[in-house]
Order: sequence, then structure tokens, then C-alpha cells
Amino acid sequence: MVGRTIDVLVAELDRDADRLVVSRRELVRRARRQSEKEIFAEAVPGCGFG
Repeated sequence: MVGRTIDVLVAELDRDADRLVVSRRELVRRARRQSEKEIFAEAVPGCGFG
């Protein structure tokens, strides 16, 4: 992955210990949840998906 840029979520930052923990999985999970909320907010009973 050298030379590639990826989006991550900062999960933990400890400046005293010079420690940074990031999570790609959590960022993807949050984006999926947001998409699901938007879909359900626009859903109409009897309307098909796809």
C-alpha cells in the first residue's frame, strides 16, 4: 500500500505515548449505517428495491 492514500477514522490518540490508532473498518461501518438510515428514511411501504 505504499504510495496509496486511504481514509481512516482516528480511534485513539495518546500524545504522551506517541500512539495513534486508526480504523478503516469502523469508518466503513459508519458509512454503511448512514446509508441504511437514508434508505429507510426514504422507503415507502409497498415500494420495491432494485
